[in-house]
Amino acid sequence: MYRDALFNKKQAKVRKYEIKGGGKKYKKYLIQKRFKEDAQGKGRSIPQKDKEALNAKLKALYHAQSLATPSEGASEAPEKTGLELVEEIDEQYFSDLKPEDIPDDCVSEVDMEAIQN
Repeated sequence: MYRDALFNKKQAKVRKYEIKGGGKKYKKYLIQKRFKEDAQGKGRSIPQKDKEALNAKLKALYHAQSLATPSEGASEAPEKTGLELVEEIDEQYFSDLKPEDIPDDCVSEVDMEAIQN
């Protein structure tokens, strides 16, 4: 029941951001936060396998953005860290925000009394 209530809160947060039009911006923020916390050793570290997969996706997004908006002196993605890639990618290139993208600690506490009633 707790997990269902938490997921419902995440869905409500996604709907709120869809209405405001900032879901992709929030998703970018969450990814940046995850890389910063990993670099500082705070919170859960990103497992190496997940980090490699995430870096590959970010490099693909960076490449797609580079092809769409060529600029002078654009550096290659392989030289950049995950955090640098996230910071340089425009929000429009991220996929839509999904409830699974939101970590549990970014949602307010679930009211256990409301669940039991």
